[in-house]
Amino acid sequence: MRRRTPFMRIFTTLPRRSQLLLGTAVMGILTNYMGRKTIKGMEDINLSINMEKILENPPDWSCFYYAKQYREECSEYNRIKGGEYIAEVCSNLEAKLRECKQKLARDIEECRPYAMDAPMRVTNGQPWLRKLDDNIKS
Repeated sequence: MRRRTPFMRIFTTLPRRSQLLLGTAVMGILTNYMGRKTIKGMEDINLSINMEKILENPPDWSCFYYAKQYREECSEYNRIKGGEYIAEVCSNLEAKLRECKQKLARDIEECRPYAMDAPMRVTNGQPWLRKLDDNIKS
């Protein structure tokens, strides 16, 4: 019974270019497979983390629904035809929308967008750059 030829012997008997081509192809396939597997794992982890964040602190959609109800019920036609009932409903909705506006203003006040970051002062700039900077200031 004849012994099977080991893979390494087959690989070493191939010409050099074929070895490089075969090695590159195998590495490409393994990298692609492992890369996809890693990316899939990262996507699963990110999804689970994001779902945990959403479930522990659900968003408050009440202001959206107040605005939607106000738009549907408080049109000029409804105010004219609805009488006192619609006027009361609309005034309540307007009060709730004012509260939402104040809440949004407080939330936005805490945020500081990147555009508001102070520019970095360059102290050791080139002479021609300093001249440009002086011309802009004057």
